[in-house]
Amino acid sequence: MVGDFESCADGSAAGGGRVPVCADRAGAEKVIGSKEVRAEKRAAKRTLGEALKAHRIQCHMTQEFVAESLGVSRQTVSKWENGSADPSTTNLLAVAKLYDVPAEELLREVER
Repeated sequence: MVGDFESCADGSAAGGGRVPVCADRAGAEKVIGSKEVRAEKRAAKRTLGEALKAHRIQCHMTQEFVAESLGVSRQTVSKWENGSADPSTTNLLAVAKLYDVPAEELLREVER
């Protein structure tokens, strides 16, 4: 159940051997902070980065051009595309405008 606690078999977790759990869409419980949850978060970020990169390439733009247009560094654009960072809402809207696509389309492409 969402927000419930689950006891660890070895009792090693903080809070008297209890760790928080959350339910996924199918109702299965996952331990918050588990490898599975972290992998899902990385996959979502990576997918947003892939969408950003695909649109940039489709528009025949370089990372340097995008960076100069938005007033950020090329390294920042690279981080967005490789999934190590997400653009702020303001930057996401600016990127969408630059690529001439609705911001909703970029976000819709993100698989959760």
